[in-house]
Amino acid sequence: MTSSAFQNRYDGIQVLRAVAAIAVVVFHAAQRIGLSVGLGQAGVDIFFVISGFVMWTVTERGKSPLAFMSDRITRIVPLYWVATIAMAAAAWLKLFPRTQVSIEHLALSMFFVPHRSLTSPAEYLPLLFQGWTLNYEMFFYALFAVALLLPRAMQGVALMAWLSVALVVMGWLAPPRGAVPAFYENSIVIEFCLGLLLGVAATRGMLTGRPLLGWLSILIGIALFGLYVHTGAYGPRLVHFGVPAFFLVTGILLLECAGYKLGARPLLFVGDASYSIYLFHTFAIAVVVKLLPTSASIQIILACAVASIVVGGAIHLAIETPLLEAYHKRRRPLDEPLIGRKSGTPINLTAAGCSILPPATLISTENDSPAPIVRGETMMGKLAQDVDRGRTDTRVRGQTR
Repeated sequence: MTSSAFQNRYDGIQVLRAVAAIAVVVFHAAQRIGLSVGLGQAGVDIFFVISGFVMWTVTERGKSPLAFMSDRITRIVPLYWVATIAMAAAAWLKLFPRTQVSIEHLALSMFFVPHRSLTSPAEYLPLLFQGWTLNYEMFFYALFAVALLLPRAMQGVALMAWLSVALVVMGWLAPPRGAVPAFYENSIVIEFCLGLLLGVAATRGMLTGRPLLGWLSILIGIALFGLYVHTGAYGPRLVHFGVPAFFLVTGILLLECAGYKLGARPLLFVGDASYSIYLFHTFAIAVVVKLLPTSASIQIILACAVASIVVGGAIHLAIETPLLEAYHKRRRPLDEPLIGRKSGTPINLTAAGCSILPPATLISTENDSPAPIVRGETMMGKLAQDVDRGRTDTRVRGQTR
């Protein structure tokens, strides 16, 4: 394996992130002008499935709970705080006249505590309303960090038991009381479990050599989304958005593990910037809606999508990427011992032909991307050779949530 091989990644996952971010923008832009594009909500569910998958793969080498949470907090919190404070300032200046803000509301929002919104009291929304998804993400990260204390074989089972049984089933059996239980006892958390299953399958090489199954899975996912659009069915979000998202992500992974090259450069950039786009698209939409006549609905939605990509891309380049690069410069170097969860136990880096490269420097942890697909090579030896020759390229492009 040459050092250039380390630059490979799951580009299809980045494309899905781009599609998911744009879908959310379209949903909110349409909602802002009184239209409904309900399918756009599914972008969140795609993000959740991807998140479960990524969290499993980036911890394959036995990352400590402290290191894991340090990575997650650095990845999520600073940019979210910037966006939240910007929203608070805009609300106080009456730039968002319908948005109400208080010190308590701001504090609860910044520290990911579910609570009833001042603007929409019937809903559990933070000040930056799309941040409700990050409340789930941070909760999932906290559970995952606890699970990392367990042997690897037990981590997935423990997480799925906590998320599905302890939260969702108990919520169905005993209606929750209070904002926090009502928020977390939601079937949407099972979407993280679906992603975990994909992560386990990928690290065990179970996704290799099945391109036809990949295409079939994608078609099933699209068909299920289409069924929702056609019928307008309403039910558990897990059913009409989570399951189709799972099939879509599964199909993309199967194709990439079969050697397909997915993703054009512009879409990959949008995928890289998807977290910034997600956080700041509210501001872009507000500006576009003020500038364009509300009768031009299609033009407004398209303009909102373009403006959100431009604004999010600029913030990604100017703020997000430098911040993450500064953080990762302080990370331990490549010569950190590659040992398993049991002291001194080497990790098997080749998993039946489709493996995940676990070293932190070879995983674009700026944006949580899983490491490259590797086929039929003993990577420990090759990695050592590359390090000795001083030509290991660890500059992997960033990816977003």
